[in-house]
Amino acid sequence: MDCIFAPRVVSVEQNKFLCPKFLGLPEIARFGVPDLPPLLDVEINVHEQYQKTCRDLKRLAASFEKRPRIIEEALRSAELAQENYEAALRLGKTPQDVLSGTEDKHRKESVRVAVLGHAYNLNDKFISMNLLSKLREFGAEVITSEMLKAEEIEQGAAITEKEIYWTFGKELMGSAFHLMEEGKINGIILVAAFGCGPDSLVCEMVERIYRRGKKAPVLMLTIDEHTGEAGVVTRLEAFIDMLRWREAV
Repeated sequence: MDCIFAPRVVSVEQNKFLCPKFLGLPEIARFGVPDLPPLLDVEINVHEQYQKTCRDLKRLAASFEKRPRIIEEALRSAELAQENYEAALRLGKTPQDVLSGTEDKHRKESVRVAVLGHAYNLNDKFISMNLLSKLREFGAEVITSEMLKAEEIEQGAAITEKEIYWTFGKELMGSAFHLMEEGKINGIILVAAFGCGPDSLVCEMVERIYRRGKKAPVLMLTIDEHTGEAGVVTRLEAFIDMLRWREAV
């Protein structure tokens, strides 16, 4: 391995910010992992320094290619690839489906379950204990924030009296409230990392509003450093069985 790309992601939209772990990622990697190859760190800050971000990306690309035309073409290709990727997600595919080129072959006439949490937790098979695949194996159709349109998430987030300044928190809450108003899910699973301050507040608020409105059952899952899957599997099976029972009565 010649180098590692470790960007400092500050914001990816106006007036919103990512978690501190993304802001400190280059330092976490540089000082936490010994004998690393050179790090390629560039700041991604759409909120305050969009033009500077573009210049820094081009400066980074110049380390590999000196011709400006080729750099511009590479950036446009990257933007197109991202747009195609997001379009595939909105068709109901998970990131793993898109990146691996596989299809969800499980049947979809059972229950629809929204699974909401930070994308880097949900889509990491080890951290989430392959949560999304397990739900599909149990006969559930999985819906995540990535499958919703940006305007749908914004519409859902507008329910709150104050604006949420964390991108992931806004996505979680906006998705939850949009799906609640849409009324097309049988249940919702909120996935939070142990020790995540914003999630402890956002998930609590979503759970309270769902229970108050009796819109759909809520399962709260907290993931940590434990690797035993038995407890998670038992809770998922019980939750899906309960959703089927509710639909049958």
